[in-house]
Formats: sequence, C-alpha cells, structure tokens
Amino acid sequence: HKSEPDYETPQSSVIEIERADGKTIIINAHQAMQEIWVAAPEGAFHFRWQENEEKGEWRDTRSGDEFFEKVDALLM
Repeated sequence: HKSEPDYETPQSSVIEIERADGKTIIINAHQAMQEIWVAAPEGAFHFRWQENEEKGEWRDTRSGDEFFEKVDALLM
C-alpha cells in the first residue's frame, strides 16, 4: 500500500511535500526567472517552459527531464 504524500502551501508560489520517508520536497515558482525550482534530498532542479511543435512543457535546464515525471520519481 503506497502512502499519499503530505503537502502544505505556505506561500502562493511554494509547495512543500513531505514524502513517506519524512523528507521534504519544495517546489517554488520563480515568476521573474520564468522557472520552477525543485529542492529535494536528491538535489536541486530548475525547470524552464519550452515550446515545441505540438505543445509546451516544463523541462529541466540540465537533464531535459519533464517536470511532472521528475517530481513523480522524486516522490517514490
């Protein structure tokens, strides 16, 4: 049975998610930089909106990972 993560939104642009292991992931939208920053025990990640032919998506500026896939992996 997989437990659901606990989360709080202390500021309008910040989401804190507590994982089942008790560690926290922080997701912060930086409007001025037009990026989403993610801080996790595994490291820090920066995502920037990228348009492509069919749709746009948030991609990690270093690895190219898609935002939702990366956050899902960090929650495991």
